[in-house]
Amino acid sequence: MTTWQPPERDPLVELADAAAQQAAVRTRQEERDRREQAAEVATWVGTLRDLAERRLQVAVTSGSGRLHRGSLIAVGVDHVAMRQPAGSVVLVALPAIRLLRSEPGAPGVAATGDREHAQDRTLIEALSRIAEERGEVAIYLADVADGLQGEVLGFGEDVLTLRLAGRDRGTVYIPIGAVEEVLWTPAP
Repeated sequence: MTTWQPPERDPLVELADAAAQQAAVRTRQEERDRREQAAEVATWVGTLRDLAERRLQVAVTSGSGRLHRGSLIAVGVDHVAMRQPAGSVVLVALPAIRLLRSEPGAPGVAATGDREHAQDRTLIEALSRIAEERGEVAIYLADVADGLQGEVLGFGEDVLTLRLAGRDRGTVYIPIGAVEEVLWTPAP
């Protein structure tokens, strides 16, 4: 009666296995090095652009403490645009952003973007498109607690004209530099 004996080791197979393991280790190390290098050169605008390209759900907190939830859809020269779940668009001036976080449960990774803004559009240009398309806006200003609601009537180089809604129904003139956030609901 013969007993089973394992086959003899084949040195070529063992060599191939060792080479495959080393290649896998090298690949993982190279990937880790690329992630670390990308994190070291990350910029604020580049990170925003990466998030916008992935359309991740985020929450943006402004200097006034207002919180906007939605997906980043564009990064302009001086602002970001977000689409909220209900379809409204929020424009937030870059200097007004205090915190941006991924929604709970969303995967989080280190900041890695190092590119410039994706669009050459400024906040003023975005507001001009809103004026053309009409619709209700809420405008929040730096150092002013309450927002202004109404319809954009026009704009100049550095001034925005807004017809107020509600019982105030007046017209206000706003220096563009004071605008921190714009919530726009497109007309149906």
